[in-house]
Amino acid sequence: MTGPLADIADGRARRQTARFTGALALATIATLGIRLALARQAHHPGHADDAFYYDVARSLTAGRGFEIDYIWHYLAPPPAVTHPANDYWLPFPSVVMAASLRLLGDSVFAALLPGVVIGVGLAPLLYWGALGRGQSLLIAFSAALLALFEPTLLAVSFETNSTVYYTFLATLTLLLASRREACAWGMPVAGVTAGLASLCRQDGFLLLAVLVLLIGRAGGTWRARARQALVTAGAYVATLAPLLSSRAGRRTSSGGSRTSCSPSSGPPSPISRGSTSRWAGSRRSPPWRSSWGRSARIAPPGGPASEPS
Repeated sequence: MTGPLADIADGRARRQTARFTGALALATIATLGIRLALARQAHHPGHADDAFYYDVARSLTAGRGFEIDYIWHYLAPPPAVTHPANDYWLPFPSVVMAASLRLLGDSVFAALLPGVVIGVGLAPLLYWGALGRGQSLLIAFSAALLALFEPTLLAVSFETNSTVYYTFLATLTLLLASRREACAWGMPVAGVTAGLASLCRQDGFLLLAVLVLLIGRAGGTWRARARQALVTAGAYVATLAPLLSSRAGRRTSSGGSRTSCSPSSGPPSPISRGSTSRWAGSRRSPPWRSSWGRSARIAPPGGPASEPS
């Protein structure tokens, strides 16, 4: 279509786009304001994983690095009560929260703020991604509204946890990969975002498998596909390099052996924090009972250490 009719159609399309985009902007701003007001009412980060990420962020801002000063799991005996933090959960959420704590001060609200902003940011990300995939304005707008008001996504944006960060990075990775033909740098950047997602949750490595599969199914010569796969995987590994090197150095320095928590080394330092205190003095065996657990002494707050039966 050419001439005046084409100009009229283009004008209508632009006005419709402006209406949907404006409505989404208003909904996003209003939702952000409400979530910030609710986040200001939080006084505690929560239990278990939420408290872990928050405490590691506080340790970073205090200059102690990636460490935790209580024992919260028994999958592998730590060398001491105060020990390196990221032997199970990963560091990226704590790093983001630590930056917010450094800027705004030590408060639960400061730790929640990045998750709240990222949770709301999912809406424009999905809107842009749907339009980039050729979907209609209605579908793009509906996807954005779903991201704003879906109950699970709403709940995780108020947690000092990894879920909202992983969701955003995984979504961004897949959208970048879907634009690989339009942008030559799409796949390498997707490798970086997949690496960041893997610094949030261990199952983030599956994103790299998806990227390699998409490259393998793309057009072009096998040499070009192999080159792109290597560059993407290299970007992914480079993003994970600091974590991998720190863990390798920790294993080298410890010689791969257990120290103060091994049965041959005697009982470790008393545990005064975490969920273990409820087992102190109890005649029931704790769920982590093992050759190491039988030698562990557990001290309730303000009380002497006792031996689990």
